[in-house]
Amino acid sequence: MSSFRILLVDDEQAKAQLVGRVLAEVGGDVTLQHLSSAAGAREYLSANEVDLVLVDVNLPSSVDGAPSRNGGFQFLDMLHLEGGRMISPEFLVVTSKDELLEEARVEAERRGFGLCAISASSDDWRVFLKGFCERLAKKARSRRVTTVDVAIITAMRGRELEAVLKLPLGWAPMRHDGDPTRYHLGEFSYGSRTVRLVAASCMQKGLSAAAALTAKMATRMAPQIVVMLGICAGVKGKVNLGDVVIGNPTWDWGAGKHAEADDNSVVFRTGALQSALAADLSEIASDVAEEACTKKAIRSGWDGGVPTGDFKVHIGPMASGASVLAHGEVVARIQEQNRDLLAVEMEAYGVMAASTACGIPGLAIKAVCDFADAEKHDGWQDYAAYTSAAYFMQLLPRLTEWLE
Repeated sequence: MSSFRILLVDDEQAKAQLVGRVLAEVGGDVTLQHLSSAAGAREYLSANEVDLVLVDVNLPSSVDGAPSRNGGFQFLDMLHLEGGRMISPEFLVVTSKDELLEEARVEAERRGFGLCAISASSDDWRVFLKGFCERLAKKARSRRVTTVDVAIITAMRGRELEAVLKLPLGWAPMRHDGDPTRYHLGEFSYGSRTVRLVAASCMQKGLSAAAALTAKMATRMAPQIVVMLGICAGVKGKVNLGDVVIGNPTWDWGAGKHAEADDNSVVFRTGALQSALAADLSEIASDVAEEACTKKAIRSGWDGGVPTGDFKVHIGPMASGASVLAHGEVVARIQEQNRDLLAVEMEAYGVMAASTACGIPGLAIKAVCDFADAEKHDGWQDYAAYTSAAYFMQLLPRLTEWLE
């Protein structure tokens, strides 16, 4: 959980201890920095981000200076005049001096700040301060960006995401307030470099859902690469069940228009834009695919039955569309758009197009679970989800070097 950062500017140690005890009761990880003068606080704020600043009314301008009746308000006014790199923290004025209370209330209201009147004989201020901080802490954590290196997206929360979360990357769940997506944070260490990863699944299948999740994760978490893992249908005769296919290019096979031919028949004319894999990523993926240890590691990590045929990793055309396919003739028509077609699925182009629009490289790694024909069934989905994730694990060291 992200820390909620508070700066207390107050020259009275006893009052600071009272405030510190209340803040210790605020849920989550609260970081409190205590400074005794306006000068010290200004210097601290110029180099650090905070979520809340508590300012004593009767504040000295310097460490050795005497407290000034309106020193806290003078400090606040100076901050707003200077501007600088302030990250718009909240401000709350505090005082324990009854003789300053009414004047302080007027000055705080005039500037739009709240006022907390601290008293050793009353608990009202404790309740107020704790509630105030808990509300701000929740708000601050919900808006804070979690930065990662690699974002992983799957279409399904079941088999596909489960296969990813079985990878030995120390996954931990994470939620953002107001965001229905369930995220999982992981880490991978290679040499002196530690890579931070996040994994999430789409709310539903399809190009639109995949593109929306990609754009959200790209904006919220600023990854250096977006990777889609999961399952796909393969083109019979070109790939085997369980084979990994890396899309290059990907496109929406349903994009285009239905037109009338010269003989009055209806024809479909594709107008799909293709998304190509970056050349350096294609080379890295190809190198890892050709290493003997890659195939051995993937085969040895699965203790169930395997399809007949030799396991391979392919890099080639992958078509995405809005429909689940279970008819060989439809796949044949898609092949007319690209005769080298290897795989058909529902999300990869959405991920690739959205990541490109966000200025981030994309990589679609899917494994064949069926051939989108009348014999289509779910029997190899678990194995295909596994091989897709297992190949990514073999690729991760080279991706780590690429990230540097």
